[in-house]
Amino acid sequence: MRYIGVNNIFSNLISSSEIIELPKHNPVFLEGTVADSFYIILEGSVSVHKEKDSSTFLIGELGRGDIFGELGLFAEGHKRTTRISCKEPVKLAKVKYDYFKKYIKTDNEPMVYLFNMLSNRLEETTSRTESIVTQDVIHRVWSLLKELSQKDNAVTHPDGKSIRISRKEIGQMIGCSREMAGKAVSELSEQAKISYVGKTIVVFHKYLN
Repeated sequence: MRYIGVNNIFSNLISSSEIIELPKHNPVFLEGTVADSFYIILEGSVSVHKEKDSSTFLIGELGRGDIFGELGLFAEGHKRTTRISCKEPVKLAKVKYDYFKKYIKTDNEPMVYLFNMLSNRLEETTSRTESIVTQDVIHRVWSLLKELSQKDNAVTHPDGKSIRISRKEIGQMIGCSREMAGKAVSELSEQAKISYVGKTIVVFHKYLN
């Protein structure tokens, strides 16, 4: 599990950092603010939003064990490029950049972890971009649901893994309308790949590998 690995590698940093608890819908930080810390999700999940032309787009979700806000480590005076909001009540460890830079002089394992994490995220982003360009909506929705079912905040279900996401959120994440996302979810259900009740979607066991 990702959380166990992060908790082991970052345990000293977590114990020495500020622990904050925020309610559902509360922003962690806003786009355009100057960055001075990164965050480790200890409990709960957050959503990642990007603003453009007076519109806000949901571009991702992060859960227990995920780290965000780390880009400012590599550029002094860096301003946040996204808005992070709490999808549910969260508990976070807020790690100051200055403290982190001093800490890794004696233990560089957290920095190695961050580099690997950034590499994996770049690969995921590239894969998703290719999907948007080359695949139809059903395939894009299916790829997204499988990706979300692998996250630590997906809930174990007798038939597979359960995730909670609206058709609007699906549409925002893959670049289609809510109606098209809804049709894709219905089609995937008819293909016996998922089941759903409202916002709760279950990805069946045989498709989780």
